[in-house]
Amino acid sequence: MYSKRNLAVFFAGTFLVFINFFVSLTVLPPYLLELGGTEFQSGLQNTVFFMTAVLLRFYFGPLADRRGRKIPLLVGAFVFASAPGLFWFSSSVNMLLLSRIYQAIGLAAYLSAGSSLAADLAPQGRTGVYLGFYRNVLTLAILVGPSTALYVINQRGYGQWFLLSLIIGLFSCLLLLPVKTPKCIPAEGTGAFSDTFSVIKIPHVIKILTYIALTSLSYGALLTFVVIYITQVTAVANPGIFFSYFGLAGLLANVTVGYLSDRFGYQRVAGPILMILGAGNIVLYFLPAYAGLLIVSSLLTGIGVAGSLLVFISWLVALIIH
Repeated sequence: MYSKRNLAVFFAGTFLVFINFFVSLTVLPPYLLELGGTEFQSGLQNTVFFMTAVLLRFYFGPLADRRGRKIPLLVGAFVFASAPGLFWFSSSVNMLLLSRIYQAIGLAAYLSAGSSLAADLAPQGRTGVYLGFYRNVLTLAILVGPSTALYVINQRGYGQWFLLSLIIGLFSCLLLLPVKTPKCIPAEGTGAFSDTFSVIKIPHVIKILTYIALTSLSYGALLTFVVIYITQVTAVANPGIFFSYFGLAGLLANVTVGYLSDRFGYQRVAGPILMILGAGNIVLYFLPAYAGLLIVSSLLTGIGVAGSLLVFISWLVALIIH
């Protein structure tokens, strides 16, 4: 069950799932403008997407604990595979918004199962490293996905990319079907809300969830607006280059921060990583004055986002398990 081949297939399927996820975050805001929407609506569709996903995780998270990781894993993969078809046929802002609500099911389901499965496969004392590997797969997806998608769109249009996304999603489902997951023995008298409240009562959990929420808010804002912002204030031909450097920096952070958090403790690593994330966001403010700061900002925010999420998720897992 815990063979290297099983882990490799899981990571390969996850890579394809999150290519579609990250591309949707960066491509759909300008696509909505093409449909005649406003910049406010462009940000709104991502906000509705994430809010729906957060609410649905109260269902899919406990489900992954009670019924095992496989069901939400496959549900998430299927939704991400089929959502590009809905984007393709969306002819109005409202239709695209409904499609994003549907896609939020995939995010809630897959995130609830994916990181938990990576932690399940980790030997004792190696949770940070294994979650670092998992985060590296996600970072590779953001490294490859947005820049490739924007290139295809510039050359062939949105329709060709949505078709390619459907094919990518199909392969992700085929890869994840044979993945073996640990059997789950549900405890009696547990449910979605009782499981959630029992976790919240654990010391420091509320604080960690708050940090995760703030980091995710910064991450979501970057993914939603940075492409539009770069296009407006610079002459950069392919704004997806931001995510190439962002992804490379994230790969470095996932390898080093996972090791450092296991060795020195989560609390000592969390503070400096959050400061790096803040610095990267501040640098973006000066982008209109000098376009070269795009690289500086992408590197800092890449390290900050990947490192922060890894530290706080690993810390949360360690508290819940122990």
